[in-house]
Amino acid sequence: MNPLKLVGRTVVRLVETAWRLPRYIAAVFRERQQQIVRHELEAERLDRIRNPSKYLGHLKTTGPLRRRRRSIGKLAFLAGCC
Repeated sequence: MNPLKLVGRTVVRLVETAWRLPRYIAAVFRERQQQIVRHELEAERLDRIRNPSKYLGHLKTTGPLRRRRRSIGKLAFLAGCC
């Protein structure tokens, strides 16, 4: 194969990879955040199964978890679980 053509293809692939890198990094962070939320949902679900009396009558959440629950609800809806 023509060496100049080979160098050109290599440069094009390098540019394409560099172009995709920010999206890939964003996708990794997004997936990690969703994994954390799924883990929290599963931990709460298991805790509710193990200690149902702990959750009787406690429908409101206060404190920093309140904001987190909104995002958990959105992800649960998007994931189709609940």
